[in-house]
Formats: sequence, structure tokens, C-alpha cells
Amino acid sequence: MTDDERSIEDLFYEARALSDASERGEFLARACGSEVAVRARVEALLRADEEADSFLSEPATPANRAKAAFPPPLSADETAGMVIGPYKLLQEIGQGGFGTVFMAEQERPVRRKVALKIIKLGIDTRQVVARFEAERQALALMEHPNIAKVLDAGATEAGRPYFVMEYVRGISITEYCDTNNLNAADRLRLFIPVCNAVQHAHQKGVIHRDLKPSNILVTLHDGRPVPKVIDFGIAKATSVRLTEKTFFTEHHQLIGTPAYMSPEQAEMSGLDVDMRTDVYSLGVLLYELLTGTTPFETRELMKAGYAEMQRIIREVEPARPSTRISTLGDSLSLVASNRKTEPKKLGLLLRGDLDWMVMKCLEKDRNRRYETPTALATDVQRHLDQLPVSAGPPSRIYTLRKFVRRNRGVVGAGLAVVLALAVGFVATFIQYHKARTAHVQAAEEAARATALNSFMQEMLGAAAPGNLQRSDFTVREMLDLAAAKLENEPLYDSPRVVGAAHSTIGQTYEALGLYDKAETHLTAALRQYRVAFGADHADVAVALDNLANLMRLQGKATDAEPLNRDALAMNRRLFGENSAEVALSINNLAALYTEQGRYPEAETLYREALGISRRVHGERHTQTAIVLGNLAHLLWIQTKLSDAEPLYRESLALKREVFGEGHPEIASSIDGLATLLADQGKLAEAEVLCREALEMYRKLDGDEHPDVAYSWNNLAVVLAKQGKLAEAEGAIREALGIRRQVLGEDHPSIAASLNNLGAIVRDQGKPAEAVPIFREALALRRQALGDAHPGVVRSLTNLASLLVDLGDAAAAEPLAREAVNIAHVALPEAHPERASAVCTLGSALAGQAKSAEAEPILRECLEVRRQILPTDHWKIAATNSLLGGCLTSLGRYDKAEPLLLEAHQALNDDAQAPAARKREAAKRLVALYEALNKPDRAAEFRAPAAAEQDNSPISKTSN
Repeated sequence: MTDDERSIEDLFYEARALSDASERGEFLARACGSEVAVRARVEALLRADEEADSFLSEPATPANRAKAAFPPPLSADETAGMVIGPYKLLQEIGQGGFGTVFMAEQERPVRRKVALKIIKLGIDTRQVVARFEAERQALALMEHPNIAKVLDAGATEAGRPYFVMEYVRGISITEYCDTNNLNAADRLRLFIPVCNAVQHAHQKGVIHRDLKPSNILVTLHDGRPVPKVIDFGIAKATSVRLTEKTFFTEHHQLIGTPAYMSPEQAEMSGLDVDMRTDVYSLGVLLYELLTGTTPFETRELMKAGYAEMQRIIREVEPARPSTRISTLGDSLSLVASNRKTEPKKLGLLLRGDLDWMVMKCLEKDRNRRYETPTALATDVQRHLDQLPVSAGPPSRIYTLRKFVRRNRGVVGAGLAVVLALAVGFVATFIQYHKARTAHVQAAEEAARATALNSFMQEMLGAAAPGNLQRSDFTVREMLDLAAAKLENEPLYDSPRVVGAAHSTIGQTYEALGLYDKAETHLTAALRQYRVAFGADHADVAVALDNLANLMRLQGKATDAEPLNRDALAMNRRLFGENSAEVALSINNLAALYTEQGRYPEAETLYREALGISRRVHGERHTQTAIVLGNLAHLLWIQTKLSDAEPLYRESLALKREVFGEGHPEIASSIDGLATLLADQGKLAEAEVLCREALEMYRKLDGDEHPDVAYSWNNLAVVLAKQGKLAEAEGAIREALGIRRQVLGEDHPSIAASLNNLGAIVRDQGKPAEAVPIFREALALRRQALGDAHPGVVRSLTNLASLLVDLGDAAAAEPLAREAVNIAHVALPEAHPERASAVCTLGSALAGQAKSAEAEPILRECLEVRRQILPTDHWKIAATNSLLGGCLTSLGRYDKAEPLLLEAHQALNDDAQAPAARKREAAKRLVALYEALNKPDRAAEFRAPAAAEQDNSPISKTSN
């Protein structure tokens, strides 16, 4: 080619780069001057280029430029060893939907390894060529360290387009993370630059539309992993025209990879695909990085068929990552190992922030997703920094927990409480504002909001570090400051505004376990709402329920019941029977009945509330989960263990799904399941769950809170049942100390802890020290609960049983008779507390040589225990032993001997049987053989009869 020809070609390309015809004309006039022939040849090339169906808009070499307008026929597939322009193909490294990728060596002007992608032979239709060309142009726009750079472009001898980009010597991001066993935090750190790269593409006007692990490779730069986004093969321009042949997706042609495809991509309804499509795919990628699987498995999508696959992507809600983990089965161990964690801990790790962030990306409605990849990356970084994330629910407890976790022991959490109050106030007034439409009403709300805003600004200013007089300013002090200001300086002349403020402060006090202060404000809120709305209003009903629930927590059941009933009746009038409001009020009344020991009535109400909640909300809702848990707890109290366990497990799984990580409702269900498992003898599992619940409560509430005391109490019971009595005593004293400090000396929960403390002291071989403890528990329960409460049965039985053990059966008898009388009224026939009371009465009678009177009573106890306990339970053996002792006293030795021998063997075979009961069984055998004048046989049992006590389970907890 001559120099003149090269000059024409150079002019052609310079002119071709100018899109405007007038600019081209001015350029050619300047460049060609008087050389009319040269200008004519350039203009002819430009016209040919515009008219031809060219594969390339910027051929890379002179040879390709000359052939651009009229490509030669197709040739055979390219193979390793072929030379294309300055590139020698070394090996095929990948196949895409439209192209083949080779590792190649660039020979000139520099030698380097590159990746070269060529459109597949036989599928180069206009649309596919346009799609491929869009990729080349899109990459040319990118300049980001985490996007593979485009280096060159051209066409093969067959006219097939290719482009050249930097060769990324790496593996897919998921493979890299698994190979190197990256934990969740390190995976998140690697994910953030991927989001930033996609954001860069969006800023350049390009959507990737096929983000998946194989299109995100990780390479090492100076030993540091760097992700690179590749393959913009189906990118879509949002603000720039990538090529004259920009394609349009035809009807019924899915663009993308199904497992990573957004609902709008799958829908193909004409809805324009925008940046939030890539946000969805990033959410799928994050899901896979965290769980080792995608929300919808590719194999399952493909098996479903075309239409069903579309439906699944568009309509089916995927499981949260933490929920999906629990379904992995045998592969869970490998997934957890790849993330340097234990299988049981992986699900806990994902709950909360990570669940929320992923599910926000995967919203079917794209308006509910993150607006940009940057917003997602910001939330991920905030999670890593222990800051609240935008995807999380704006609850006061959540924000407070995050603040305390970052600033333990620095400024307390006063500011967090004020911010929490602000959230509550704002939410209240947004709701009011939505309910009002008139201009005057809106202006009135604005004035109220202004008053609240002024109040909050003053409170925040007072809480600022520079204004605090001490560095240990506490949550309670900050809340006290807000409460005092509300009382002394009215916010606005509006009962509803003041009522809302009192309600928020009162509920916050309640969440902190400060019940007396909470009562003051919740009572004030009810009073203000009644002034504002009258006697019959939804907000009044809520205030009634709130105050009643608080009183139940305070042990004021008598005061709470009329409030609960008024709230329920009001909600029925306002909303009808099948409403969420009625279901909630029924649940609250059932909880009160449970505290009062009215178990059959409570069960009926819980089942009614559950039915309404399922009809109104469906199965997967917070209210449904809570009622399920409450019903499970009630069934456990009634010892319907086989009915309670599946409900506990269902409630726990559902709460983890709907509440996310670290919610007190989850801790409550874990604690409940633990106590049930302990009653089933699964003590090791129960202890693990108790400790998990305790740790959750402590993180949520601090060390001095009623919920923490409740959890300490349950842990003490489980430890005692395992014979870990010293450790159990420490745990129960923690519970007792917290309850006395927070709830006061007369709260019925104090009696529960005293009851368990007395049992632990007794079982450590100190029965005399346990007597005053049991007496204090009994007196407190009588005072707080009344004489007919099931809790009184437990205290009477414990005290009477202890007196029998101490040899004072006469003093025990009236206590045991009272316990039996109450149990026959307050408890169902097949209830363990009722059986214990009856057995204790039989024991007291036998201890006074009233064996004839004791025998039928003991047989009644035995019948009940056989109904409710496994056949090999130690309590059945202990009852048989006691009955055998009575038969010995009555001279019925032939009946007594087999019964006593069987009982003795069963007790010794059961590791959970109390040592005291084992000794008693041996003593009765000694007495039997002495009565039979068989000294040798009696001698066999003297040693176990004198053995020291080593362990003893205690009675069930009561909370």
C-alpha cells in the first residue's frame, strides 16, 4: 500500500470518528484542502461504511480496515495456533452464549498475554453481531480497576468480529472464596469492589445484565485478591448509543442466566430493564457467596420448563439466606467449612443484616431494591463496621444494639435512645399525616411535627458528648431526661401528640425492664388518647393492650384483666372478628390467663388467635410466629410435650425468618424449646440452647433485665438436672439478684427463682437451709398469685416433700393436702404437678405409719405418672418404691418384694434419678428383708442405703 493510500485511510478513520456530518465536512475541507480527488475517495469510503452491514466500527489494523465494508465468506472455526492480526491463539479458555474466548499472545507492538473473544461461527446473525459489538463498545467505555480493560478490536479473515481485553489470570469469585476458605467478612470485603465496578458501568450508561460468578474473576495483585468484572456480552445502553446495530430483545427470548435473572428480565412484558436488574443479580451473587447456593437452583429452573421458570423467577419468594442454610442437608458441613465456621453458627451469622441486605436486592418489585450498586456496597461496609444498615428494620432495639456494640463503655447509649424516640415519634406522625387530607389538617400536623422536632433537637443537643457532664451517661438517665422534659414542658397543645410521646417513652422504659417508670407513661398515654379520641378508638385500644401487658409483666394480673377485655371488645367493634387487631388482643388475654393458671381457657384463646392470624396474615408473619410460640409454651406448661415440641420448632424457625438475627422473640423460643428438651431428658442439647438464649438476651438488653433473669433461671434448672449443682446455684442466684433489683421484692418471678434456689440447695445435701427458702417462695406466691394458683401447688409440694425428707411428716401432711386440693381444681388430671402433690401426700402419710391411707393415694399417683411419663422414668420407679414400702408396713411382703427390687434396679440404672431416692429404695429393701428375717439379703442393700448423695434433679422451672 502506498503512502498516499495510507494517508487516505488515516483521513477516513479520523473523519469516521466524527458523528456529525457538518463536522466531517469541515474536517475534510481543512485536511484535504485543494486535493479534491483525495477528499472524494475518503467520502466514498465513508458512504460505503455507512451503507455496508459492517461488523466493526473501528477495525484495528490496515488489513482489516480495507475489508471492513465487504467481509469475505466464513471460514472454519478458529483453533489454537492460528494467528489473527497481531494475536496468536494459544488455547480456548471459555465459551459464552455468543462467543468463544481464547488466551492469546500479542506479538506486536508489545508481547503480552491477552484474552481474545470471537463471535461463534454459524450464529452471526445481525442481532447477535449487534449484541457482540455492543459488548466491545461497552468495554471501551470502562476505565475501572475492577473491570477488565478492552485493548483492541478487529475482524478475522472470515469477517467475524473479535475484541481483545486484558487477560485476567484468575478464577471465579465463588471458587476463589471456597478454595481459600474465606470467612463471611472477607467475602463481603471482596464483594464491595464488584459493586463499585458495576456502579462505574452504570455511570457510563451500561447495564451488564449477566452478572454471575463466572463473569467475575479474582486475580492476585501483589498477593492481594482483586475481582475483575468481565463479559459485557449482553450489556444494554441506558444513556449512550453503543452501535448502529443496537439490538432489541425479541418476544420470548430470555437474555441472561436464569438463576441470576431479575423478575423483569424473565417477565419480558416490555418493562424497560434498568440498573436495578444488576442490583438483583448482585443480590444473587451475594446470596451464593454466603450460602454456597443460589436462591433458585439452575437445575430446578431448567427442569421446570420455560413458562414455569418464568413464573418462579417472577413470583416465588426465595428463602432468606439463614433459612436456606438449614435446608442444605449433608452439604452444610462443607459450606460452613469453606467459610471457616461451624454449621450451627453459619445460620446465626447470616441472620439480621445479611438476610435483610440480600432480600432487599431480591425484591420482586424493583422499586423496593437498592437504587444503585453503591447503595448496596455502602450497606455492606456499614455491616462490617457494626453500623445500622438501611435494609434493616428501623426498630429502636436494633439501632440501640448497633450503637452499644460500637461504643461499649464510652458514652452509654443515651443518644441512641433519643434517636430511637425520634424514630418512634416520626413514625407516629407520618401515620397521622397519611390519615389526613384536608389542608387545614395538614397544617395542624405540620405544627405538631415542628413542636416534636424542636423537642428532639433540644434532647439531641443535651445528649451531645460536649454537653454531657459524665462519660458514663446511661440509657436510663437519657430516657429520664426526655421524660422529665415532656412532663415539665408540654410539646404542643394536643392530647394525641402528648399521648404519642408518652406511649413511645413508656414502651422504651418497658423494653429496658424499667416497669414502674413504664407504667407512669403508658397510663398517661391512655389518658391522653381518651381525651383526644373518646372512649372508642383504635389508638385507645392499643394503649389499653399496652398497659395491660405491662401490668402482666409486673405481676398485676387482677388489674390487667379488665384492660385486656376492654381492648378486645373495642377492637371487635371497630374491626370485626377476623382482624389482626382482634387476634392480637386475644393473644394478650390468653397470655394473662396463662399467668393466672387458667390453662384450658388460655389454650382456647391462643388457638382462636392463631386461626385469625393465619387467615389475616398467612403462615409467614411475625404475629403468627409469636402466637405459635405462646401456644407451644402453654402446652409445655400443661406437659403436652409431644404437642408442644413441633410448635416450638415451627415458631423458632419462623421467627428466625421473619425477625432476622438477634431479636428477643427468637431468644424466647430458644429458651422455651430448651426447657421442653430438658423435660424430655435431652439435657446436653437443652444446655446449649439455654446458653445461646442467654447470650442473645445479654447482647440485646444488657446484664440487668427481666429477660436475662428469665434465661439465667432456665439455665440453672437445666444445669441442676445434669447434677451441676454448684454451677446451677450460681446461675439461679444471678437470676434472683436481677429480679429483685429490677422487679422488686414482691414480684411472683422472685418466687420462681426462690423455688429453684431452694431445690438446688436441698439437692446439695443442705435440706435445713432450703426450708426457709421454700417458705419465702410459698408466702410470696400466696401474696402475688392467690391461694388457688398452680404455682402455689408447686411451692406447697416442694416444702412438704422437704419436711418429709427431714423426718417431719406430720408438719408436711397439711401442706401436701392443701396442694392436692388446689391441684384437683387448678390442674388437669394428667399433670405432673398434680401427680407430685398426690405422691407427696402419700409419702407424708407413709412417714407417719398411715400406710393403709397412703396406699390408694400412691396408686393414684402411679396411674397418673404412667400416663404422662415414659415407662422407664425414675419418678415411676420412685413411686413404686414408696408403694412397696407401704406394702411392707402392711405385711404384704410377697407384693412388696418384686416391686421394691424392680424399683431399686430402675433407679440405679437411671443416671438422672436423685441420689436421695436411690438411698430410700435401698433402705426399704433393708427393712423388707429384716422383716422377712433375711439378714444376708438385708446386708446387700446396707451400703447403698448409706451412700452419700451425689446429684439430684430439681422441679420444673416456673416463670
